[in-house]
Amino acid sequence: MIDRSMMEIVLMNIVGNALKYTKVGGVHLALIRKQADVQILVKDTGLGIAEKDSERIFEPFFQSIESSESTIEGSGLGLSISKHYVEQMHGRIWLTSELGVGSTFTISIKAIDQSR
Repeated sequence: MIDRSMMEIVLMNIVGNALKYTKVGGVHLALIRKQADVQILVKDTGLGIAEKDSERIFEPFFQSIESSESTIEGSGLGLSISKHYVEQMHGRIWLTSELGVGSTFTISIKAIDQSR
């Protein structure tokens, strides 16, 4: 079950970061129903995140070297809060990324069939 206010904050953080770090190209948002799960994908053509930082990116106050050296400001809390909220909704969030190519954040949450 998705908590609307939590999901709004998660999407503001994830989509906001994608827009903030994408200077060329774009940001793509997709909602996919896979069996009992709903997946939300946020894909960008931004800076990308180094593989060594892909798990730490969800830690409070952590910023990858690439993003911290840019002129873009932030506290490094948005992704940590997002992960916490997704987990509170019994979901998970993960990242696939390549430096200089972009990133895809995937959120997967169990869907509840309300037609019953």
